[in-house]
Amino acid sequence: MSYVITYDYIKVGNARPGKKLKNLLFGVAHDTANPGSTARENRTYFNNQQPSASAHVFIDDKEILVIVPLDEIAYHVQYSAQMDNLRFGADANDSAIGVELCYGESIDFQEAYKRYVWFWSWLCKKNNWDPFSKIASHKQLDPKRRTDPDNALNQYGITFNQFISDVKKEMDTEAITKPPIIKDTNKGYLEKGDSGEGVKDLQRMLNAIGFKLVVDGIFGEKTYNAVRSFQKMNNLKVDGLAGKETMTRLEAASKPHPKAIVPYPGYVIKQGSKDSANIKRIQRALGVTVDGIFGAKTESAVKAYQKRKGLTADGIVGQATWNTLF
Repeated sequence: MSYVITYDYIKVGNARPGKKLKNLLFGVAHDTANPGSTARENRTYFNNQQPSASAHVFIDDKEILVIVPLDEIAYHVQYSAQMDNLRFGADANDSAIGVELCYGESIDFQEAYKRYVWFWSWLCKKNNWDPFSKIASHKQLDPKRRTDPDNALNQYGITFNQFISDVKKEMDTEAITKPPIIKDTNKGYLEKGDSGEGVKDLQRMLNAIGFKLVVDGIFGEKTYNAVRSFQKMNNLKVDGLAGKETMTRLEAASKPHPKAIVPYPGYVIKQGSKDSANIKRIQRALGVTVDGIFGAKTESAVKAYQKRKGLTADGIVGQATWNTLF
């Protein structure tokens, strides 16, 4: 039997440095040590909290979820641990894939374990690995500090050696080299019809700048219209796709710069803008006639100010200009 592998990467940050593995030599088996936490909940945590730790894959009774690309570094074994270097000649973070087993509480362990064994069998076949020599437990690599995944497995009467044997048995029977992928959410943009944690992040950022969306993770009509409105306000291509440029601008807009006394409104203000209150605020800061109309004279004053401050002299008040003004 084969299972779906879902790729839904967390953003680049402390938990995902975005660096490529030096070389892929082995895999490290883990458990979450947090009974009841699902694969999806772990993804949310690592994406939003960005601790300096992570793993590539989280597996529960419903999902095999890849949150860090399998060819990138993830921080799942402390560099100070030396057993990985002695056994494999490399640090696990730089040369291994870390896979976490979710267990406990409402998680059906048997279903989670089946997926865990299957994924490891697929990974071993894909890389031509012997599981007996190429799968290490976190406990083996850092015995003074860690007990996983033995801790989780033992609670259900399974030893680590039995787990490895189950992986080998799966490899010898039905493991498929190319498993189906139900959805790869890493196409580079979010669009109408998408769903998941990435859409929730988008909705939260839109709400932070004044939109009133239900954060349900569903990219529906209201989210689509909000994205288009934001794009129009920021002089971006108005296509309703939350791509790199839109998301970068939105992330900056949703997090007021700490140096700005008056928070950036979340959109550019330029000639023709109708935001009279903020236009008056800009005009007062520049010392020009305060009439709430962003005309040619206000634009010229903005350009002159930008030149003095070493900013892009385009006459448009974006976040950089706003934060320097205020």
